[in-house]
Amino acid sequence: MIRVLRTDDKNMTKLFNKMDADENNSMMFVVKDYNSQTGLSHKLNNEHDVNYEMKGPLGKRLDVDSTGIYYVFAAGTGILPFMDLIGQLAFANLGIMNLANADKQDRISPHEFRLKLYVSFAKRADAYGLDLMFALQNFCKRANILNFDLYLRLSEEGLNAGRWEEGFIRTELRKTPEKDITRIFVSGPPAMNETFDRFFEENKANWLDDSQIQIL
Repeated sequence: MIRVLRTDDKNMTKLFNKMDADENNSMMFVVKDYNSQTGLSHKLNNEHDVNYEMKGPLGKRLDVDSTGIYYVFAAGTGILPFMDLIGQLAFANLGIMNLANADKQDRISPHEFRLKLYVSFAKRADAYGLDLMFALQNFCKRANILNFDLYLRLSEEGLNAGRWEEGFIRTELRKTPEKDITRIFVSGPPAMNETFDRFFEENKANWLDDSQIQIL
C-alpha cells in the first residue's frame, strides 16, 4: 500500500525518519502534479488520507544493447527513464562496470556504443540530472572518449531555445547515416511526442524501421 505524503503533513518528518529506519519495507516516490483534474498525479497531490495499492513494476525495459548508436530526445521528467543508462555509460567509461550491478549481457562496450542525448528543460532550476550529464560530458572530453554527445535546451534561458520541430528532427538525425542508427527514444510531454510520432509516420517510407523507434 502507498501512504501519500505532502509537504503540509504535520507528521512528515516522523514518517520520513521511520522510512529511513525501515527502508527494506518502504519506497519513496516523488510525483509531480500536472494539474489535470482527472489525472492521477493531481489526485495523489491533493487527496488526503487515501491509501493506494500498487501493482508492478509494469512496462518494458529500454531496448538497449551493449553496442550501437542511440538517440534520446527527452524533455522535463521524460529524462528520468534514461538516468540509469547515463549512469551505466559513466561506469563503463570509468572501467568499473562491476559496481553498476548490471547483468553481463547488459554491460556497455565503451568503444562500440554511443549515446546522443537531446534534453530540454524550461530552465536550469527545473532540470533533472544535469550534474551527472555534465560530469560525463567533461570526462569524455578530457579522456577523448567519443561515446556521449549532449545537446541541452533551456527554453526560458535562451539556450538552444528553438522548438524541436520536424526540420530540427530531420537535421539532427541526418548527422548519422541511417544504417548506423540502432534505436531512437522519445520521452516528453504529449505535444512533443506527437510531433515526433507525426514525423516518423510521414517519413516511414524512407526512414527507419518501426522497431528502431520507441516513443515512451
